[in-house]
Amino acid sequence: MTSQAPVPAADLTFGEAIEKLEAMVSQLEENDTLGLEQALGLYEQGIALARDCQHRLAAAKLRLTEIAVPSMVE
Repeated sequence: MTSQAPVPAADLTFGEAIEKLEAMVSQLEENDTLGLEQALGLYEQGIALARDCQHRLAAAKLRLTEIAVPSMVE
């Protein structure tokens, strides 16, 4: 396995971040040759990426709410 430097989540589109997260999960589930430190590092990266995706979704939901709800100020 080649070790790659983690790409900052801010440099990824939402779709790319989800794909990367799915690849990390698959790697953790299917790779019996990962050492403990490698697995922990991958898990930590995955958690950080998942949190970033959750924040992006929350921001998008807030934006949609602000767009959909008419302003109360007239």
